[in-house]
Amino acid sequence: MIPFLHQNPGSLARDKTETGEAAWRKLEAFRAKVEKKHHCEYWQSADELKARVILGVTSTMKRHPAVGWVRADQVPSGATLADILALRNRVAELEAEAKDAALAPPPGTGNLEQGDDYFTFVIEATGYTEVLVSKKFTGKVSVTWNDIFAAVAPSMMSEASDDDV
Repeated sequence: MIPFLHQNPGSLARDKTETGEAAWRKLEAFRAKVEKKHHCEYWQSADELKARVILGVTSTMKRHPAVGWVRADQVPSGATLADILALRNRVAELEAEAKDAALAPPPGTGNLEQGDDYFTFVIEATGYTEVLVSKKFTGKVSVTWNDIFAAVAPSMMSEASDDDV
């Protein structure tokens, strides 16, 4: 809100202002209320009012950019607004699809084991007894894919070799 008040309303010709005593008191009360709540622009002539309105609106537009401050030749037509709305809806659809795609497994991998699925390793090792006799040991270990990833992932952070992994 930019209030523009005459500098001295008492100096205005009586045919251009309130003439009744009650109406004049209401006008003064209204001016006091506006002056108390807002920074006012004061004017004395029609040319000065014109200049103050131009400066006030321009200044307000720069200090408080807002929806609605557009030139008349830049106001979109109804067809343009309909196109913009259709494009916004399409963008929202594509963003939802992208979000779903980011959370879904890559195509063709849905049937692969993952997460809390178990994988069983068969381990074979050769050891030596106290009398240096070679003995073969065999066993099985079952772990989840999450556990395997947790064990391997840190070594992959700095491009580990296949042997290190």
